[in-house]
Amino acid sequence: MLEEGLPLIRESGSIRDTTTALSYLAYMAACRGDLERARALGEESLAIARKGGDTSAAAFASQYLAVTAMLGGDYERAQALFEATLETTRVTGNRKGQAQTLNNLGLVALCQGDNARAAKHSSESLRLSEESLDHQVVTWSLDALAAVWGQQGDVGRAARLWGAAEVLREASGFSQPPDDKKVLEPSWRLPALGSTKRPSKPPGRKGAQ
Repeated sequence: MLEEGLPLIRESGSIRDTTTALSYLAYMAACRGDLERARALGEESLAIARKGGDTSAAAFASQYLAVTAMLGGDYERAQALFEATLETTRVTGNRKGQAQTLNNLGLVALCQGDNARAAKHSSESLRLSEESLDHQVVTWSLDALAAVWGQQGDVGRAARLWGAAEVLREASGFSQPPDDKKVLEPSWRLPALGSTKRPSKPPGRKGAQ
């Protein structure tokens, strides 16, 4: 439906609507593995936002383009884009966007094997999302922290964090974002649960809104 409606959205001339639609389409393409299309859509979204001088739309587009870079294994670009988005959310006072972006930076750090940086970003994301009562981002941050502790061999703490995320997810009706699943799949380690892979119930993003 979104793909079919894109021409009409373009014709409307709304920078915010056009960049949002392009970013969502890019995200969906990235999650199904079509990274070339995802990058093209994401780059177009960011270019439109920047040309129109819409700072918030540019931050949103940058966040989604960074997710595409992360899923494609370009962690340096993903980090750079997320850091630029984080700076924008701080300048504009968008605390929800800050929490989301910090969580994404934590995921990039996990991909790079930097557990200390992942823990720092995810912990800050958790603090901000708890303060703003953003329960969805709380679950994302708990997932990332569980992965960090699981990788470091602290199975008890990892299991408690994962369990807390699951309880909150089930109570609130949230689901784990597809990009989180792809990133956490190879990083999640809980030997005490009888497997070197992620549990059957996965530890349970995304744009800076």
